[in-house]
Amino acid sequence: MREMPVSEKTTAREDLRMVQPAAWILMGIWLLIWVTLLIPAILRKSPNPAFVPLVLTVPAVAFCFYIFMVFWVNADAKRRRMNTFQWTLIAALVPYGVGFIIYLVSRLPMPKPCSACGAVEFTSYLFCPSCGGRRNPQCPACGKPVEAGWRACAHCGKMLSPSAAGSPD
Repeated sequence: MREMPVSEKTTAREDLRMVQPAAWILMGIWLLIWVTLLIPAILRKSPNPAFVPLVLTVPAVAFCFYIFMVFWVNADAKRRRMNTFQWTLIAALVPYGVGFIIYLVSRLPMPKPCSACGAVEFTSYLFCPSCGGRRNPQCPACGKPVEAGWRACAHCGKMLSPSAAGSPD
């Protein structure tokens, strides 16, 4: 499987690379069958052959998008360490793309590596499940969590040392 992006926001190119090659092959085979077998068969029986290719192209492209959507949900769920089988079935079986929308609304945030041991962890955890280290650094004055790159604590206003604030992502 290809290396999947770790950041929360991905580019369209990264999303396209994330989808397995089997999806691209399946979409190509579908379009090849559609263009070489189905459209000519329908055009022979059509009373208005000028309008039919446009009408027949829309379902072919929609089905290719459906295939891409199912494979993308599978890859994205795997990247986010979610139940891939469950979400792929929901995306594939709930009609009209509603399963895809349900997935987008309910997907988990991206897991990030622990700053202490490098084990992958979810952002909702306060401590690393592998080493027990604190996920976010904290302000030495008030003890509240601070984010990487902060120069001052947002809670108490105390200036932070570079080691307390951590390095930016």
